Amino acid sequence: MAIVHIDGNSMGQRFAQCETLAERRKLSDSVDRATKNAFEKLLKEIINHIKEARKKEGTSWLDFCIVYGGFSGYLEQIRKKQYEVKEGKFYFGPYLLGDGDDEKSIKNLRAGIKELGNREKWPRFKVKELRSVLSLGKEATKNFINEMELRNVKPPEIKVYLPSSTSR
Repeated sequence: MAIVHIDGNSMGQRFAQCETLAERRKLSDSVDRATKNAFEKLLKEIINHIKEARKKEGTSWLDFCIVYGGFSGYLEQIRKKQYEVKEGKFYFGPYLLGDGDDEKSIKNLRAGIKELGNREKWPRFKVKELRSVLSLGKEATKNFINEMELRNVKPPEIKVYLPSSTSR
């Protein structure tokens, strides 16, 4: 498991306000405990999510959670806030490892990442814009895709699995 901290919540200011080494250690220990507890709970939820998805013996699954902007709460709450809109979800995991052709195959995730990682075709700012546009709904997404097609940039062929449909 990897944990990356970026000081988007001004925690550095709290440390700067500490006047003694003892105060800094106390705050550091407190932050360390809170962080470990939060990530331990999140990890347990991810593991349980994988266990629920595992249908066949002998299969291996991968799940993860990327959290932006200081979100906290249970796994499903975080995913609902960050990865769901009225039309569907941006999250499709857990992912089946191996060479299978299952819709939840890691192969599909890797293909989408590879397509969106092509910087000549999809500059980083356009990928970020796509992420934002997707959260605005179907009409905004159609407009963005039309704009990209006018620039001769074909949208990536990424399967989208909506609750009511399995086609794009």
